[in-house]
Amino acid sequence: MIIIREQKNNNELYFKTEILEGNKLISINTIYYKSLIKKLNGTTYLMLYDTKMKPISEVFTFINYYKVNQSLNSKIKAQQALKLLYSFQSIINKELKNFNTTDINSLKLFLKGLSPKGQVMTFKLSSCRSNQTINGYLSIYRQYMEYMGVDNKALSKKSNKMSLLTIPDSEINFSVERYKSNEKIPRKPIEVPRYISVDEFRSILNETRKNYGKVEEIILRLMYQCGLRIGECLGLTADDLVVEKIGDIYVTMAYIRNRISDKNDQQAKTCMVVIDKKQYQSTDYKTEGYGYQKVIVPQDLFDLINNYIEEEHSNAREQKKDNYYSKTIADRVRSEKPYEDINYYVFLNTLGKPLLSHLWNQRVRAIFKAVGIPIDKNVREHNLNHRFRHGFAMFNIKYLGCKEIELMQRMRHSNLASVAFYFKPTVSDQIKIKTDFANSLYKVIPNLKSKE
Repeated sequence: MIIIREQKNNNELYFKTEILEGNKLISINTIYYKSLIKKLNGTTYLMLYDTKMKPISEVFTFINYYKVNQSLNSKIKAQQALKLLYSFQSIINKELKNFNTTDINSLKLFLKGLSPKGQVMTFKLSSCRSNQTINGYLSIYRQYMEYMGVDNKALSKKSNKMSLLTIPDSEINFSVERYKSNEKIPRKPIEVPRYISVDEFRSILNETRKNYGKVEEIILRLMYQCGLRIGECLGLTADDLVVEKIGDIYVTMAYIRNRISDKNDQQAKTCMVVIDKKQYQSTDYKTEGYGYQKVIVPQDLFDLINNYIEEEHSNAREQKKDNYYSKTIADRVRSEKPYEDINYYVFLNTLGKPLLSHLWNQRVRAIFKAVGIPIDKNVREHNLNHRFRHGFAMFNIKYLGCKEIELMQRMRHSNLASVAFYFKPTVSDQIKIKTDFANSLYKVIPNLKSKE
């Protein structure tokens, strides 16, 4: 009998295999693949070492070069997925390219953290992963196989059935291919995700204006009024705030894009990933919808941002000079003549450095508590920020009657399938919809209502 036990060393997973004859322990073997993230000359590299502490060159090239245009978080996910794959390969002494359907199913159980008792091999695992995470890992394995120039039929075989996605109130359907090896994703509870309602935002705005400053109001309004993600807010620079002439009118705009100088929590999720400053001059980077996105900012909010910049940046340049000029300067990417000699991140902390997510999340949580908005337990704090973007979407749907294609454009999504996520009314929304429907029907057919 072989028993595989999951172990941890400073949050790094590894495995021990114990070989037993009856109740007698014959031998113990350690399977330890070590992951490492290293920054060198301004570039972040991800590495995976084998059980003899030799770097796995295929993994290094795949993550750092094959997936060069992926975000750091995506690369870290690939590193973790491949670490588990290599561990499992060592456990069963077989490479992925030779896995059969039974091996793929065993791999999925291993990834899930399930511990079935077998006749020859028994796993003792403590980690637990969702089906959605498993499917993400399987996708990475398919990409890795493609990069290696090999194929595994059990992993890449597609189902004859197509997943059909229909957008409500639309004649448009989407057919999505499915892999046989993928796990089914359970539907999320209808109350998830929560969004900030109009009344809630009114309370939040009152609390912010009473007990906080301009920076809190600006960021909250950018998320709720303009649909920005928190990373897009924190990554805004002076160069991104412009006034453009469209036809005969002048429109206040915010450009959303990525820079080499951005930190991880200043990234624009759906814009081009930049790894070299040369890309600033490329056609791709200068293409709207791919290299950058534009968002209309209401004039009063635009003016509030400029007032904040004049006050806070002038103060930081005088009182926090060292921090300001060493930490706040951002790459300049505009080709037009700049207003100032330097470009800088808009939002600052009290030390004169760029405001980052961990400090911002604390403020959001405090504001939620102050106005009595429930905070989900055991959920990462940045999800609270995303409720404002959901609020932006639901306001467009409920109050402005926005349809799918228009909402896709306002949300800056690349396809309609992504927009379907926002067409999920809460229970209270459903009650109102059904009540309004019933009342409308009674108006059209007055004798429908019972007289008893």
